[in-house]
Amino acid sequence: MAVDVEPQHKPTVRDDLAGRWLVSLDEAADWRGASVLLPGTAISEIPRHAPSGGWDSLDRGTAVDVPCTTDVIRPGYHGVSWWSREVDIGGEEVGRAEQVRLVFRGARLMVEVYWDRQLVGYDLDGYTPFAVTVPAALAGPGQHRLDVRITNPGGSDNWEDLWAIEWAGKVLPSSQDFGGIWQTVVLEQSFGARVDDLWVRPNAACDAALVTVTCETAVAGDLQVRILDPDGREVAGDGAAVKAGQDTVDLVLPVADPRLYDVGRPNLYTAEARLTAGAAADRQVQR
Repeated sequence: MAVDVEPQHKPTVRDDLAGRWLVSLDEAADWRGASVLLPGTAISEIPRHAPSGGWDSLDRGTAVDVPCTTDVIRPGYHGVSWWSREVDIGGEEVGRAEQVRLVFRGARLMVEVYWDRQLVGYDLDGYTPFAVTVPAALAGPGQHRLDVRITNPGGSDNWEDLWAIEWAGKVLPSSQDFGGIWQTVVLEQSFGARVDDLWVRPNAACDAALVTVTCETAVAGDLQVRILDPDGREVAGDGAAVKAGQDTVDLVLPVADPRLYDVGRPNLYTAEARLTAGAAADRQVQR
């Protein structure tokens, strides 16, 4: 889905990968003695795993609609599951992206991301988003294969948060007992400008929006932020220059006569960030 930006700029493209995936329960996988490594560990240090039945066996998986968990297939399943689908990138209408990323909003618990059977990402959390950058050598236009290996070692079957998870010689914080891609996955293709994060909160007096925008650009660029009231009318705005590379911009945007959120008054404002850098652009919106 291309964002709405000026015609002369090439916008970041984000495609929601919700919908049909194939899920395979890898019951023969030895997961109890797995290497449990911290998030941020270099990919070169992460052990590679192939499906016990071979890569082609994943084509015989059960069709599900992601977001989903293995409980849909087998309630209470512990161990390894594979989540697979085909992904298209590029094309004449998109062109060759400078960077291709997969943004996972939530997947539990240990996640290994394989792109064309090459390990490109790893996470160990379950509840927070994480992003995986596809190496440029693997990100050419065309159809690619995405296989996500997820290990669920167990967890809590209720809402208590007292019992830690003991697994492979490690002690992990308590979390719920399910495995799978339980939030959306987004395929992101950027062309030299990306709004990586848009974080908004009120000040103590609740009469200004404190906005933090994290950007990544190939060249220096321009950032414009505006605040829309619950009726969609612009009530505040400002801009800032963005340095090439990774840059974080903090803005304080006063809002006159703010409409506070309260019981029976679910007022929500919207922040919109527009980034341009050279011929590239991006736009993010946060309520």
